[in-house]
Amino acid sequence: MKHIQKIFVTVGSLCIISGVHAQSAKPIGEDLKYNRAFDGIGPKAYFLPAPRTEKEILIDDYADKKSFQDSIERAMQFQDLLTEFRFTSKRPLVGQLYQPLPANNEEWNKAIHQETSLGNTALAAALLNEYAWQSLNKRYVPQAVGLLIGAVDLENGAVMEGDFSALQRNLADVYLFNRNYREAAALQERLLAKLDKRASMVEQANSWMKIALVQAYLKDYKLAENSIIRKAIPLYNRAKDPQSKVLAWQLLATIYQMHDKHTEAQWFLIQARDLATARNFRQDLGKIEYMLASSKLAQKNYKIALLEFARAEKLAVDDQDPLLELAIRDKKGEVHIALSQFEEAKEELVQYWKLREKLF
Repeated sequence: MKHIQKIFVTVGSLCIISGVHAQSAKPIGEDLKYNRAFDGIGPKAYFLPAPRTEKEILIDDYADKKSFQDSIERAMQFQDLLTEFRFTSKRPLVGQLYQPLPANNEEWNKAIHQETSLGNTALAAALLNEYAWQSLNKRYVPQAVGLLIGAVDLENGAVMEGDFSALQRNLADVYLFNRNYREAAALQERLLAKLDKRASMVEQANSWMKIALVQAYLKDYKLAENSIIRKAIPLYNRAKDPQSKVLAWQLLATIYQMHDKHTEAQWFLIQARDLATARNFRQDLGKIEYMLASSKLAQKNYKIALLEFARAEKLAVDDQDPLLELAIRDKKGEVHIALSQFEEAKEELVQYWKLREKLF
């Protein structure tokens, strides 16, 4: 019988077989490829790695979409920006005089120039603010910044103080969203100096909240935490404004989460949840539960995280907040993967993509 020589060389996961008549047991899960006609340098027979399993594909799919979490967070910030946008007392007059509203840049500029030349400064500022609002809804953020700067620059004593503060707050908020942190902080500090004279406690506290957020983005976490604990919350307490206090606790928890202090974050979130539940501030509960679950996920407390994500999801669906629901499904699926609950993770991914394609 002719001697058959077998040589096995392993390089990584590759097994090379030499010899025309070589036959060997195929490694489990690998696919044998053999070319009898091959007469060049290299092996005639080799094994390919096994195809990926459904579980491996699912895990990879979750890993691939993880980078999109920043986009979801950014969209939630944008939603908050629109919710907090303020209008001046002249907005109803704008609606009466300009019906329909200007349709393009040329028409807006013509209307603004007309009111400015007639000395109607407050109305011109209201038009600029309205145009900035329209621009934001189209996601033209740099354009909104320019328009709000123009509105603030119109101040000559003819704009009511409340309206002027609204314009400054809008500009500061858009600066903050646009990551112009220094400009946002400077504007909030100017607002705060003016508000001190008028003793508007809620407005002062609101400014401290924005200043704290800027400080956190600049990674001065301790200063940011103190701005809320020592400045904003005492003002909300004196003003007897429990709903704003809930928001202050949420922001404080967000700042703790930003530098991975999840135990502290959860303590304040529980305070916020208890107060929101007692006062029936339902619109805040979904986000609070989501934040609680996110901290549990970060601490690898998966089973509790799953329960809290489920509660958050129900609240988001009931409140018709699809963006929050998307954020919840994104992280809830990660919990299922961590618990090896692959069927649940697969279904979560299907629902995630339905929402993502609808919203983005």
